[in-house]
Amino acid sequence: MLKQLEPSNSYSMCYVSVTDVDALYKEFCENLKRAYQKVPSKGYPRITKVNNLAEDRRFNLIDPAGNRLLIGQKHASPGQIPNDRNDEARPSKFSNAFETAYKLAYAKDEPADAARVLDLVFSKAEEAPVTLRYKAYVLRADVAASVDELHTAKAFIEKAEHLPLSDRELEEVMEAAERLNELKSNMDRD
Repeated sequence: MLKQLEPSNSYSMCYVSVTDVDALYKEFCENLKRAYQKVPSKGYPRITKVNNLAEDRRFNLIDPAGNRLLIGQKHASPGQIPNDRNDEARPSKFSNAFETAYKLAYAKDEPADAARVLDLVFSKAEEAPVTLRYKAYVLRADVAASVDELHTAKAFIEKAEHLPLSDRELEEVMEAAERLNELKSNMDRD
């Protein structure tokens, strides 16, 4: 690696379209775990979790030099997201902020910007559906953990865990609940 290279200043990126993003993600995680004894989620190199966006299902892989690979698989039906995150018929300020923060965190890998967007609307959280609040708290915890703000991550994990969810609501937030468990597990190891 070049001595003057600063990975955090790298703007190199490439989108790679694949036919099975989940299988490739699993393979990358296995290889990273073999090489680093863990799946790196912060620093360089790192890998983000697989996420559903409007245009595709993708993850980001950032190499030791800061080069970013956006690895994605287009949805079978354009405009349809599996496990759709739309919690309301008419989007609210809170749901719009959640969608924006989700894209900033997972599509653009801009955790600080995602945190700012969410923090601005948390005062209106009580007006949002419980499932959307749960997802937002998990996202905020994930963002905090990715930048080593463990106290903040734990606080948002606790907020998510204390929300009363029915069985139907638990089904709606299954992906976020899985991420919450991953976060807790990772924090226990650190």
